[in-house]
Order: sequence, then structure tokens, then C-alpha cells
Amino acid sequence: MKILIYEEEKIYRDRLQDRIDDFLAEKDVKPLEQLVIKDDTQVYQIMATISQNNIYFISLENIGLNIARVIRDLDPLGYIILLSLGFPDYQAIFNKKISALTVIHKDVNFDYELTSIFQYILRRYRQVRKIVNVIEIQSKPVNLVLVKNEIAYFEVSSIPHKIWMHGNNRDIEFYGTLSVIEAMSEHFVRIHRGIIVNIANIDLIDDVNATIYLSNGDDVQYSQRCKKVLLKKYHAFQKYISRNENGKK
Repeated sequence: MKILIYEEEKIYRDRLQDRIDDFLAEKDVKPLEQLVIKDDTQVYQIMATISQNNIYFISLENIGLNIARVIRDLDPLGYIILLSLGFPDYQAIFNKKISALTVIHKDVNFDYELTSIFQYILRRYRQVRKIVNVIEIQSKPVNLVLVKNEIAYFEVSSIPHKIWMHGNNRDIEFYGTLSVIEAMSEHFVRIHRGIIVNIANIDLIDDVNATIYLSNGDDVQYSQRCKKVLLKKYHAFQKYISRNENGKK
């Protein structure tokens, strides 16, 4: 894991790097290599030589949004933190489909917000390292490693040959096919031609309205043709969970 920074103002860049070093030293974490990004061309050059799952601090000034969009394409699982001097244009951020972790104001509670973000990333990084319940999806330009418990559902994208993974904490768009994903876990169930749900993250099935309510707050419709298999697998999973809970008592 590396830290990449796009910040044209030296005073803010130096402060950010100092705070990062201080936090890692305080938590007794091995220092992470920090790379400074100057433009979107350099992003491609750097990303061609490093792995995914990095941390990115991107200033929204100038070409920041474009750089963030490039990074999201190259590192679907990376942690993107946006830095802003003023009130950010959240609609523009949403339209870019960046899936940023958060936006931090450079002059308001900066140290506190930065510490909170790093605590979250460090905690999740340690958790994921202990989890074997993962799947690896062959994609471009890099393969994706996803924790199954964090996946709510997969949905075909409006962009040809792409899929959206809607999770409990983030959404990721990547190249893939639902047929391949469906075979990766017995918990993945196709509910109609364009959606696969993770039955482990279903909160409720509304049989009257043919609606599934998921752990990430979304709800999706299922087709009657898929209803029988969906309910069979869902009820089997619920019985499995119930047996495990009773066995622990």
C-alpha cells in the first residue's frame, strides 16, 4: 500500500505529509511510501508500476476531479480522500463516479478529520487481512479482491461490459459479467437478468411487492421467474444462521 498525493499548493502538501508521518509513527505503523502526482499523465505512469488498494489524497482544485476519475478506473478498491478549500460541488463529484471515502476541508478541522480517516483505513486494512471470506474477480486493468460480507448486490452498468458492485460502504464499477460472478459463491443469487444479490445481506423480502431490501439501504425488484430459487436459497441461509446461533447458546 502506498500514498499518492495531488496537491499543487506546497504549504498544504507539506502539512499533509507531516500529519501522515506523525499518525503512522504514533500508531507504530511502518512508514508508507508517499508519491506526489503532478498531472493525470503521471497517474498512468505511476499506476503501471504499483499494485492496487492504495490511499489517494486529491485536491479538488484545477484538474483534481479528473485525476480522481482516472485513479478510480485504475484502482477500483483504493481509498480516495478529496481535499477542498471551499464548499465542494458534490453533484460534480457524484457525476464523476469517484466513490470517494470523504471530503476534507483543508482549513477546517483538518487534523481531526485526517486522523479519523486514517483510523478507519488502518482498522479496515487489519480486518481484511484476517478475513479469508473473499472473492477475486478477473477485471481490467487489475483484478478485484472483494470481501463477500461487504457485498450487497451486483448490477449491470449502463456502460457495456461493466458491472456495479453495491456494497455496505462503497460502490465499485468494473469490467465483468454477471454469469461469472454468480458462480463465485452460493450466496450470490440472480433475481433477474441484470441483478445478483448476496443473500447474506438481505434484510427483508417483500413478497407482495416483489422487493428485496438490502443491508446497504437499497431495495431492488425481483422477477417472478427467479422467485422460487431466491426464496429457497434465502430460507436455507436463514436456517443455517439460526442453527449456528442456537449452537452457540
